[in-house]
Amino acid sequence: MTNSAARQTDNPVTPFDLVAASRWMVRGNLITDFIKAGGDRTSYGAFAKGGGSANRFERNVVLCEYLLRDVPGARVGLSLGGGGSGGNFCRDSACAIEQEGGAIESNLIAFCSDDGIYVNRGADSRVQNNTLIDTGGIVVRFVESAAAVEGNLVDGAIRSRDGAALHASDNLSSSVGALYFGRHAQRELFRDALALDLAWATQPPRHASMTPASPDLCRATRPPRPVYGAFEDIGTCAGTGPGTEVGR
Repeated sequence: MTNSAARQTDNPVTPFDLVAASRWMVRGNLITDFIKAGGDRTSYGAFAKGGGSANRFERNVVLCEYLLRDVPGARVGLSLGGGGSGGNFCRDSACAIEQEGGAIESNLIAFCSDDGIYVNRGADSRVQNNTLIDTGGIVVRFVESAAAVEGNLVDGAIRSRDGAALHASDNLSSSVGALYFGRHAQRELFRDALALDLAWATQPPRHASMTPASPDLCRATRPPRPVYGAFEDIGTCAGTGPGTEVGR
């Protein structure tokens, strides 16, 4: 799902827009270049909102700015809750909670001018084993939100806003202070992260112990001590083994 040019519109520009639905699995998609040039200039790669439950984003690649770059505006990668919903669009006509029991797992999200992952009024959310590069990080927002955030590799910060309950454990991320001074330790783990060459530069960091989760981004089975983030070896995604370059 992609666009060849910025969209000159005030209307939503979101390739996958799920409202008031439950138990959807969104898996194995490539979503790129969703740029809204009109209105509030805010767009999302994919979201689920409107009072649904048990929706899941798994093993997707979201590149907010891949071929289209340097256009003003805010691009968000994946979201439970999106930008919120009017009551008339909600399953319960209220949307006190935008999503319940949603999950974002084993996705690669890159080059987003705003948050890579955004949880907005998402109760009992799970954000696990994602890789985020050159984004605003992971944000959980509003008191209605509660999110377990675990095993992610984030070139950015993981934070809560406006009273959200953030339960973060065993992630690799950077502090806001480090980012302010231009320090991006997670990018240095890859051969050339900003060129989307995601071969490991050195031995990748692994969890000390973790119950293996579902298959990784490349559909490989995770070992008992998995690597942080979405994939063990990006070369497996192309079927050509170690050293594969994924060019931007």
